[in-house]
Amino acid sequence: MLRRLLAASLPRLAPAARILPHRPAAYACDVLVARGAFVSSWRRYSAPSAERPAATCPQCSAPLPSALPACTQCYFVGKLDPAHTYHDLLGMSYEPNPFAMDSEALKQSYRRLMRVVHPDRWHGKGEGKVEAAQTLSSGIVAAYQKLENPMLRIQYILEHEGFPITEDDSGGDPEILHETMEYHEMIDEADTPEKLQAIGSEISEKIETVMEEITTLVGQKRWEDSKKAAVRLKYLLGIRTALSGQGFEH
Repeated sequence: MLRRLLAASLPRLAPAARILPHRPAAYACDVLVARGAFVSSWRRYSAPSAERPAATCPQCSAPLPSALPACTQCYFVGKLDPAHTYHDLLGMSYEPNPFAMDSEALKQSYRRLMRVVHPDRWHGKGEGKVEAAQTLSSGIVAAYQKLENPMLRIQYILEHEGFPITEDDSGGDPEILHETMEYHEMIDEADTPEKLQAIGSEISEKIETVMEEITTLVGQKRWEDSKKAAVRLKYLLGIRTALSGQGFEH
């Protein structure tokens, strides 16, 4: 019933039509209905992973201060487990939705881990300790950079799930290519700050909508559809970068 009512009201939902220009009316209704659940889903999915029993140091048996193989009691330092995901390293939940991310919790976890493995802390603690700590800190930095950036995050998740974005994926959708060309022409022809601002606002709305779509699709494990949405996000972010070069601030 709600879906039929929304479909009947589409003429009054111009913003949704602009955000989803290449989607059927029923799809726009689905997204609008889903938006009501998005905020609660975001909070449910983006929390740090549940606390696990603290691992102990294999050298002195003291509880380790983090999931990393680094003990600040006896200064044992080991190697990262290659089976760990970036989410594991930073203490963030991979399930039920690895794309949803609490940015503040991620940042706090990153800073806490870097205090443990920053190479300066390991000077004078034994031969090879600084180098080993550097390896751990480099792994944490790489994980943070991937998860902090939504585009890099979805690329990482898709690759981890066996659905990497390839060159064929990036250049094979004529609708996305046509939309991108149209926006670049609009940017080139915009002769006032107001016109650039209008284009930028429209692109920002579309980016927000695609991000919500990706969150839903990833939560449903619909990897092929997630990949298609990720490709569109990539192009929209490219358009916003072009706008930034013209002085637009988002």
